[in-house]
Amino acid sequence: MDAFEVIADAARDTGRDPNEITVAPYIPAAVSTDEAAAYDALRGHLAYYIGSGEGYRRAIAFFEEADRIATAWRNGDREGASDAVTDEMVHALGVAGTPTPPSTDLTPFSTPMSSIDRC
Repeated sequence: MDAFEVIADAARDTGRDPNEITVAPYIPAAVSTDEAAAYDALRGHLAYYIGSGEGYRRAIAFFEEADRIATAWRNGDREGASDAVTDEMVHALGVAGTPTPPSTDLTPFSTPMSSIDRC
């Protein structure tokens, strides 16, 4: 059963209409005066999510990278897991940078929730 089905079943069990449930994205962010530090902070955050949960790992489009990160995390290699998070992953899955000027365009994250692929 996928995550959307679990949510729909739970909604029905409590008398709620599953179509009235709002799905909202979670966008991790890290800001620092040192851009590299911001990226590293987000790498650690993403490594934690990828390494400690199957749902998030399966939901992202970086399958090979995610498998390497999850393996390192499960083996206790937190640093290796963080190091395996690529710049491309940071750009696609979160926002990292300095306070000014804005270093990231949030437009890609503004997709209407009705267009989320529920596979």
